[in-house]
Amino acid sequence: MAAFGVIGIGSIAQRHIANLRQLHPDDKVYVVSASGNNANRPSDADAVITIQELISIQPKYVIIASPAPLHVNTAIRLLSAGIPVLIEKPVSD
Repeated sequence: MAAFGVIGIGSIAQRHIANLRQLHPDDKVYVVSASGNNANRPSDADAVITIQELISIQPKYVIIASPAPLHVNTAIRLLSAGIPVLIEKPVSD
């Protein structure tokens, strides 16, 4: 079973979560809240976890859909761990 990740829980992130669920119905979709609010799990996500937990899972790829000022630092952490990323525009503020 593969795993995928989405950074963010806003409306764009929720669209990505739903798309991942549709593309990969039997796989895990994990979410990392950019604000640290892990209490609000989007309905299509399997769990809301920390970025460190996500890195330890080694997902196939992660979609970064958090606020733009957080994109670069998040991408660096994931890419440094060998995890491919798709960054929602803009890349940075």
